[in-house]
Formats: sequence, C-alpha cells, structure tokens
Amino acid sequence: MQDPGSFNYGQTRQLLKRILEGMEVFDREGRKIGVVEHVHLGSHDDTGRGPADVSRVEVEDKPDSIIENLAKGLGASDDLPDEMKDRLLLDGFIRMDSNQPLASDRFILPDQIKDVRGDQVILNSTYDDLLKPQD
Repeated sequence: MQDPGSFNYGQTRQLLKRILEGMEVFDREGRKIGVVEHVHLGSHDDTGRGPADVSRVEVEDKPDSIIENLAKGLGASDDLPDEMKDRLLLDGFIRMDSNQPLASDRFILPDQIKDVRGDQVILNSTYDDLLKPQD
C-alpha cells in the first residue's frame, strides 16, 4: 500500500468512476479472482481535502440515502475495525465477490488498482493481499 502522503485522490477517483458492478477483477498475475459487487467513491474530493461531490447520475443509481449505500458496500455482517471502515469510507473501495471456493467477499483499496480496461479491473496485488471481513 502507498504512503498516505503520496496518495493521488484525483487519479484514484477517476479510476473508481470507471468501475461498474459486474466487472471482472484480475490479480497482478492475470488470474480472474472475482467480480465487482459494489463501488464506493469515497468522501474525499479530488485533492483529498474534503467531501466529494456526487453527480446526479451517481445519486440516481444508488439507494435513497448515503447510509443505505454504505451499508450495501460494507455489508451489515462485516466486522472490520473502525479505523479500516473510516479509511474505506474516506478513500473509497471496491467490494469484490470472490470466485475462490468457500471464500468470502474481499475489499479492494484504491491503491491496489493498477488499471481499468474495458470491463476488467486489473490489480497490482494478489488475492491474498486483499482485505477480507473478519470472521
């Protein structure tokens, strides 16, 4: 993961905006590891200094409230530490439905995304590097 001081919020938000539910996710070795279940853009603006504006399209495509949107993304049963939840909500994340046998969903942090090509999300990480909800 990157040093928070070198995190490029504008570039990250542009990548996250290109990701849609249902896109395939590939690890750094080119293996398909899952499908995008949910995308949360984060609450930073492009400079990382304040809340992000939400476009009309994003609002129309999301549940009625930000609380419902976050509950969908983080999941009611997920037992993540508060510090990690705060980071996910501020920086944004992808919730991936894993294609691994008997595996739970995984969270992809923005700095783990290498590229978005067509309908594929390419990571700079392996499956094992991804954050998983605590059991």
